[in-house]
Amino acid sequence: MATNAESASGRDEPPTTGDLLVDRRTGRPGCVVRVLDEYARLRPLVGGGRPWIVPLPAVRPPTDDERCAAVRHTGRVLIWRGEAW
Repeated sequence: MATNAESASGRDEPPTTGDLLVDRRTGRPGCVVRVLDEYARLRPLVGGGRPWIVPLPAVRPPTDDERCAAVRHTGRVLIWRGEAW
């Protein structure tokens, strides 16, 4: 059985602060603020707002289009690790 980190990203390591992820439940992108056991706290990229908590199996890496859109909306370069981030 895959661990939560593997099911969330296809990788063996959990996400870290600053990673860009997408909440599968809502399709909303967010930047990882903190990883808490089996959950990640994401903050909205666009328009501010309150951070929200997502179970690790419910996050996925962003597509290339989602990464580009995030850069356009935020006006800053977002860093991700490897192909999965």
